[in-house]
Amino acid sequence: MRKLKKQFKTLYLKILNSLVFYPVLIIFFFFLSSVLLLSYETSLSTQFFKDYLSFLYLEDVDTSRDILSTLIASILSLMVFSFSMVMIVLSQASTNYSPRLLPQLISDTKRQIILGIYGGTLIHCILVLIALGSGDSNTSERGISVMVASILGLLCIILFVIYIQNISSVIRIDIIVKDVFFKTESLLDHQLSLKPYESTTDYDGWSTVYSSKTGYFKCFDTELIDPKNFPHFDADIHVLPYEYKHVWEGEVILKVDGSLNEDMRENLIRAIIITEDRYKGQSITNGLIKLMEVVVKAISSAKNDPGTATDVMHKIGRLLRLSLRLPEMTYVDTNDYNGNLIQRNVGAKELMRLIVQPIRNYSKSDSHVTEELLNTLNFLIADSKINTHYLDAVKDEIELIKEDVEKYEKNENDRKRVLRLLDNNN
Repeated sequence: MRKLKKQFKTLYLKILNSLVFYPVLIIFFFFLSSVLLLSYETSLSTQFFKDYLSFLYLEDVDTSRDILSTLIASILSLMVFSFSMVMIVLSQASTNYSPRLLPQLISDTKRQIILGIYGGTLIHCILVLIALGSGDSNTSERGISVMVASILGLLCIILFVIYIQNISSVIRIDIIVKDVFFKTESLLDHQLSLKPYESTTDYDGWSTVYSSKTGYFKCFDTELIDPKNFPHFDADIHVLPYEYKHVWEGEVILKVDGSLNEDMRENLIRAIIITEDRYKGQSITNGLIKLMEVVVKAISSAKNDPGTATDVMHKIGRLLRLSLRLPEMTYVDTNDYNGNLIQRNVGAKELMRLIVQPIRNYSKSDSHVTEELLNTLNFLIADSKINTHYLDAVKDEIELIKEDVEKYEKNENDRKRVLRLLDNNN
């Protein structure tokens, strides 16, 4: 039963995050509404519309058909043009910035709703046109449906203007970066609000649970724990990988303070959510990696945009400061398990490897970007709230920058300036 629940939950999230979820839902709603309107329209009073909305209420068959045909052709053109613009935006974002940003651009709810209204209006117009072509139908009986189609056509024009404004702002890198930054900052604020786990554990006598497959660790879902297998079990469970860390099949993933039988072990394995796509969901490391890739792309020879690289690096510095304030492990809020669930946070060494090291490697011969990177790392060290266990990792990265400057910076004045900055900070 719990395995079925896990599969259902995975399918539910996949459908909910799908590009076509909202458009299909809206189109289906329009279809049902159109069928109901056409079915009961003949029993509705039309005098009100004739008196107050006579300019929209049509009684001529040929005029109604011409308007509906025009609307169908126009909305089809709008849909094709809108989809083409989305493809162009996605192609440019992938080429100029980072392919990791594509899921974020695709999942924009506003554009999905607009495309759904386009499709729903198209369905309504087609159904009304078909109804007008039936042998027993006359225009006066379908006047309300034709009027609704005209109003929806006007709405589509307004929505098209909104769509153009939305799609033109989305392609701006500063808008994309701000969106990633604020979402990641929100996740960090939530993580900082959790209770820290400060005990040191050597795990002697603890049971070990291994990963059943290779992929990216998403979470440990306590809702999938079967109470029948854990009637009075309240031992601590330590989740060793941080969120979206890559794990190999057979790698240690859980430590449990207590003995486990085979049923309990299998149930814990089912509660481990591992995905094949690292960038499918929102997480702290995912947000930082996306911003890092924008910086690396900006300082590459193909792009050569130091202004964007500097701006994004400043935002990375603010996020790294919050990340380094996190304790090594925190308690996870859960109402489905009697014991304590403790989750590991991404450490300073891993953050330096994932975020800072790629920027350092790509900016070896760029003194401007190197100086900004140094200022960012010095900003982290100066923070009084940083986890003291993480200071050495940041200082080691600064030493590596010094070695790269001495080895790769060819301009003597630039090299001296950066080294002087290093000496002053030390």
